[in-house]
Amino acid sequence: MQNNQMAEVEKIAELQEKLSLYHKKFDPNFYVFNKNAKGIWVKFAKKLIRNKNGILLVCVNKNRIVGYTLGLIKNKPPVYKIKKFGLISDIFVEKDYRNKGIARKFVTELMRWFKSKQLSYTELTVDSKNRLALKVYNKLGFKEYRKIMKKEINL
Repeated sequence: MQNNQMAEVEKIAELQEKLSLYHKKFDPNFYVFNKNAKGIWVKFAKKLIRNKNGILLVCVNKNRIVGYTLGLIKNKPPVYKIKKFGLISDIFVEKDYRNKGIARKFVTELMRWFKSKQLSYTELTVDSKNRLALKVYNKLGFKEYRKIMKKEINL
């Protein structure tokens, strides 16, 4: 990765921070972030991109990054015939740029990349309260196939 690409990761981290704050509205007790969450995310993203198990795409308008997506290759437990799948980790588009097809373009490009890596499936996780994201993902052809549940441990 070139130095200018690494610098862009720092800018994208600002969008990731906005995504984190957006999620915090759904459950402020669960979506609690480390003090240096931005720095941790930058380190994570740079490492992921270097090892070729991830892809970071951006949408730029007038030299300003207005959206990003992060796709990962994940391993399934060895008991499954399908050993790997694509994970759409993040999609974020600045509010003023939503409803312009950017998320659709991100998903299309991620699907192309996953296919180039010989993957057959992709998945993502979305907060049940995130109606905007649920609407977008349903429109893009994603179907619910399992539920992830949580419970606070307060013994």
